[in-house]
Amino acid sequence: MEQFDAIIVGSGFGGAVMAYHLAEAGLRVCVLERGKAYPPGAFPRQPAAMQQNFWEPHAGYFGLFNVWNFEHMTAVSASGVGGGSLIYANVLIRRPEEWFAEQRWPVRYAELAPHYEAVETMLGAEHYPFAFPPFSRTEKTGLFQQAARAGGHNADLPLLAVNFRPHPGADPLVNAPLADSALPSFHQRDGYANTRLTCKLCGECNVGCNYGSKNSLDYTYLRHAEQLGAEIRPLSEVVRFRPVAQGYEVTYRRHNPAWGGRARPTERTMLAKQLVLAAGSLGSSYLLLKMQQREAAFRHLSPTLGSRFSGNGDYLAFVRQHPEALARNDKPLLNADVGPVITSSVQLNWTDADGTTRSCFIQDGGLPAFANWLMEALNMDSAMRAASLLAKLGMRGLTDSFDSNLSAEVASLFGDRMARTMPLLGMGLDTPNGQMYLRACDDGRLLLDLDWTPAQSEHYFDAVETQMESLAAAMGGELVQNGLTKYLGRAVTSHPLGGCPMGHSAADGVVNSYGEVFGFPGLFVADGAVMPGPIGPNPSLTIAALASRFAEKVIANHRA
Repeated sequence: MEQFDAIIVGSGFGGAVMAYHLAEAGLRVCVLERGKAYPPGAFPRQPAAMQQNFWEPHAGYFGLFNVWNFEHMTAVSASGVGGGSLIYANVLIRRPEEWFAEQRWPVRYAELAPHYEAVETMLGAEHYPFAFPPFSRTEKTGLFQQAARAGGHNADLPLLAVNFRPHPGADPLVNAPLADSALPSFHQRDGYANTRLTCKLCGECNVGCNYGSKNSLDYTYLRHAEQLGAEIRPLSEVVRFRPVAQGYEVTYRRHNPAWGGRARPTERTMLAKQLVLAAGSLGSSYLLLKMQQREAAFRHLSPTLGSRFSGNGDYLAFVRQHPEALARNDKPLLNADVGPVITSSVQLNWTDADGTTRSCFIQDGGLPAFANWLMEALNMDSAMRAASLLAKLGMRGLTDSFDSNLSAEVASLFGDRMARTMPLLGMGLDTPNGQMYLRACDDGRLLLDLDWTPAQSEHYFDAVETQMESLAAAMGGELVQNGLTKYLGRAVTSHPLGGCPMGHSAADGVVNSYGEVFGFPGLFVADGAVMPGPIGPNPSLTIAALASRFAEKVIANHRA
């Protein structure tokens, strides 16, 4: 049986950071990632390939996106070497210092500050350089900034983990070869280009960057961890683990997408002196809940397991500009498919009627160009124009009217409204009142479920919507809710948090302030699951900084 000093489950912002620091300290490390590796050019774009780009192994899907369906919540996570960094919008924002004390987190800002800085450095973070002259390229950035100022707010250009320059110190360039284009060994596959490029400003960050422009975790922490001796194993899904005398016994399934889910994958078992769960909030919580039910040794896990779920206050809506408003106010068009997905962020604060202080971050969103076609097809105006054209074609044989040129009618199918539509992304301090638990399905599998309701966060979501409406009006448009929220009353999050919250003891948390599970020395959780509440801004930086801090305890345990 293989033995390691540490086995890490998952390769996202917790697992990748942990792997690098442990390998740097000389530990023998193995990272087990259930998803595939995605070198430049590997992210699907064609419809047939996109159909396979979802994660549900028992149905034969081994792709990137894992869509979780709960009663009042839809959550999206990633499966792949690099975890959530493959599909996030590159934004690195520190959690405001005062929030740590206000929400009584067991970790203080001062303890995380050096780790924040270290992560920003490793990810090559810089502010968007094409916002203003002489390199101005994106209308949406300036328009969003103007709208924020009109409401009395200052919009920032947040740090982005994206390469805009061919090498450090160079002027920003679009679509230029990077001086350092080396790929780690888990990316070496025939048919994929090795050259990475600076940002193409194509708005495809959230569906995977095919140009290697993002400083995602596979190009940064995982690459360096591998160079230091860590083993990165894709398509390796952990299914169970248990404490033993030598540490923890871990069993994983080795997937082969060529089987298409028809053959049972092989299982392998390894030993680890220490085990780090970093499979994301939903993944790590699910694993611990399953082991609590199936392994007697885990029956006395903290009663808070599965609790304090939060969607980080995520709220998605769209600004739709009116042509008449554009003409009247002389506003520039919103071209949401030009630039990275996010370039600007504004923090808004307010006080509810009951005296509760609320806060949120609102950011300009982006879309890939191909998404405009889909959204235009779903546009009611487009559907009416298509019906009008079909009616005219059908009337040709029923009347004496004659017009051999239908170019104008066909042209009318291609509306210009989508060039004037931009997503707005909100996140902040909702109420972490969700409880995760296991539910048995008809085929005997245990699946994760969630008891969560937006009722306790209703004032928060209403206020975020009001703030967005003001920004939309200042941009010469109106706010349009996303369909899931408008018609089904479902919240949508790409930032699920909680389930294994940090606490001061097992009575109020699953893990301590270093991520170690109470009552189980050497067992750690290092991802969004450990959050005792919403982070507020984009969670990736805080998750990575906490993992960097947690690594100190894993290393100390090893040396003790």
